[in-house]
Amino acid sequence: MAPFGGAGYNRHMTSMDGVTVTLRLFAIYRERVGQECIEVTLQSGSTVADALTYLAGLHPSTLPLMSTTMVAVNQEYTERDHVLEPNDEIALIPPVSGGQGGLRPRPYSLADGDKVEH
Repeated sequence: MAPFGGAGYNRHMTSMDGVTVTLRLFAIYRERVGQECIEVTLQSGSTVADALTYLAGLHPSTLPLMSTTMVAVNQEYTERDHVLEPNDEIALIPPVSGGQGGLRPRPYSLADGDKVEH
């Protein structure tokens, strides 16, 4: 596929010319882009990697996040070479950080919500 801005990408491309997909943005992606979802039309035969390249072209602040981001297409984790189909939903899931190291959650019973003591 052509890099962002090349022959494979055209902001004025119609769905008749390519594949229209939805990028669903979570956590820091949503913060940096300012939207929950973006619908884009890419060249037919485009991959998840092409969609990420397109997003980085529109929103360069997302580029540093992409190497550690998990990607799901239609709610199934996938690789970046996955070829996109019309109406696919691509979820960008950045790593979650925070909490305190060394602490383990206490187990509990799902049946009654009571804590299980050791």
